[in-house]
Amino acid sequence: MSIKEHIVGKLYTQCIDRDNVILHIRLKWLNSETIGYSHLPEMHNKIFSTFIKRAYHF
Repeated sequence: MSIKEHIVGKLYTQCIDRDNVILHIRLKWLNSETIGYSHLPEMHNKIFSTFIKRAYHF
């Protein structure tokens, strides 16, 4: 990454932290919703990967 593209500062760090907290909260909610009908770890992995792909376009 070049010097011109590198962003340094408290505001940018807060944005990254906020995104991480929001993702953490949404995954906790999704886990509590899916635990009722699926007890298989494979199913949880599929649900979480689908959620992340749809929400964050990875």
